[in-house]
Amino acid sequence: MAKKVVQVEERRALLVWDKSRFQTEIEQRIVVGKDLLARDVPSQSVYGYGYTVKKQYDENAFETFKQAKKKWENVTKEILQQAFDIPKNNYFEEFSKAGYIAIVTGREDWVIEYKKEVSQKIAALESLIEQLPYIPCAQIEMASVPASKAKAKKIFVSHSSKDADFAKALVKLLLLMGFQPNEVFCSSVQGCWVDNGGDFFKVIRKHFDEYELFVIFIHSPRFYESHVSLNEMGAAWVLQSEYCSFLTADMSFKQIDAVVPSSEVAVKVNGDEPKSRMNDWKNRILSWFKKKEMVESLWEMYRDDFLEKANQIVYPSNTSQSTSKPIVHNVLSDEDEKRLKEWVDSNDNELYQVWYTGGSAVFGLGAMNQYEVKSGKEMAEWQSFFKRLLAIGLIEAVGYTSNGNHPEYQLTEKAYKYFEQQ
Repeated sequence: MAKKVVQVEERRALLVWDKSRFQTEIEQRIVVGKDLLARDVPSQSVYGYGYTVKKQYDENAFETFKQAKKKWENVTKEILQQAFDIPKNNYFEEFSKAGYIAIVTGREDWVIEYKKEVSQKIAALESLIEQLPYIPCAQIEMASVPASKAKAKKIFVSHSSKDADFAKALVKLLLLMGFQPNEVFCSSVQGCWVDNGGDFFKVIRKHFDEYELFVIFIHSPRFYESHVSLNEMGAAWVLQSEYCSFLTADMSFKQIDAVVPSSEVAVKVNGDEPKSRMNDWKNRILSWFKKKEMVESLWEMYRDDFLEKANQIVYPSNTSQSTSKPIVHNVLSDEDEKRLKEWVDSNDNELYQVWYTGGSAVFGLGAMNQYEVKSGKEMAEWQSFFKRLLAIGLIEAVGYTSNGNHPEYQLTEKAYKYFEQQ
């Protein structure tokens, strides 16, 4: 089915994300970009006719650098599109064009050229943060709410009670990083939660209602056997909480590849480059809480102690077979499942889109199920819906609309099996 794109007039894009969340995400992209600038790519000089011609870079290191740069750009572009009601907005364009290499002579030092490009894109992001107070928003800002009513930030450690040792080691690390006990909720650590003799589920619900949470999931075979843990994961998705993931030594990425997107920070304590992944996690969580940077030597000591302790934990060998495949249930809301069911029942796996100038659109989940989207709030809800389906592997991106502005999706085989598994 042909996609129709109507362009009549332009208007300024509206931010549909909370400004605090948007600033945190952009600051994190700046941190990752600066890490790229600091990355060393081994090389040797190649000579010709008695003078240095150019550098010859280690092929594997150069390719790894290029892939990391490409991933950084793609994730940043996705954020700049999802955060506004007009995906291909002027902020997206400014970032995309920053550092563009227009003329190629054949004698470029590509690592230097790529780093110049990254540097200019970082400058565009830093300029965006400076503009943020003046960018129009499609929703009421938290900053406009009296300070007494603004939600306090808190870390929520979501885990199975059978992984208490891992949770305790992680909370100890958080406290050493400068967090206070009242900034961390963990049911396995005395002093990091208050038991008033009430319903435990009400305590959890209160935290999701009253705090702006950064949820840390401890993925393990035991996590997926716990209804409480799965409900916490579902609540985090529905409320679009900030989150990251740790994997115990007996849990694999393959088992959760439909739950944790590859773009998210996830640390497997006995996996590849756990120290590097933990460095990314540390930078992100400190930035989100606006905490001061740590003394690097102390951080490395605390990090290595945590990894050592986490890898010393002994797990039972009779792991449940239920974790041999990804877990996707309890992540979607009732409304999500209703939309997904209509899409599946249509026997047409494509998403049809008609976009109009100003950000309004019509989405067709299959050819027969059409939804008109008129406001920035509704658009944000639909974008979150697609993000959740992507995260748990029920849809996949297959391209962009004819003008390159909007991603196109289609149902995966997992989507058709989703309702059979419930």
